[in-house]
Amino acid sequence: MVKGVIGLVFEIVVLAGMVLGIAFNAAVVGSCELLSVRGFGTFGPWREAISDPGNCVSWSKDETQYSDWLINMARATSLMAVIFGCLLTFFGFFKQCLCKLPCSQIILDVSGFGVQICLSLVWPIWRSQPCQTFGCEWGEAATFLLISQLCYLVASIFSRCMRDPRYVRNQERPGE
Repeated sequence: MVKGVIGLVFEIVVLAGMVLGIAFNAAVVGSCELLSVRGFGTFGPWREAISDPGNCVSWSKDETQYSDWLINMARATSLMAVIFGCLLTFFGFFKQCLCKLPCSQIILDVSGFGVQICLSLVWPIWRSQPCQTFGCEWGEAATFLLISQLCYLVASIFSRCMRDPRYVRNQERPGE
């Protein structure tokens, strides 16, 4: 009984962490307020409001004077983190609630590790050219990035502590 209740709590924490991780990660990708450039505006991996403060537009890496490899790395890894997060959520939900999938726990572990690496590689955007030239401050989306990373970390760790999947519990009660 206790194992089932604790496992249920971990199950809810894992599934909520996965969903919140995707939501906050998507907010980082779609935001132009990851960093605030002192006196010029704000920018994120995919959007900027430096050239026209207050007007958040797509960041074209070919047209901008502030594009460098750190911004390009943040772009690529923020999207890769969304993909790993979706993979983590898909396999976590299917494994726990619907049906058995091959190599589920291995894929959960690899995608959980991958999402952490990818989100960690967004942080070096603080050393990009606009920040080195003018100085940057913490933006709202930086908080979202931190929350996303923590949600995915909790979900990845506790995915190993959940109760038995639904198909296993149903096999244990053949009389019902």
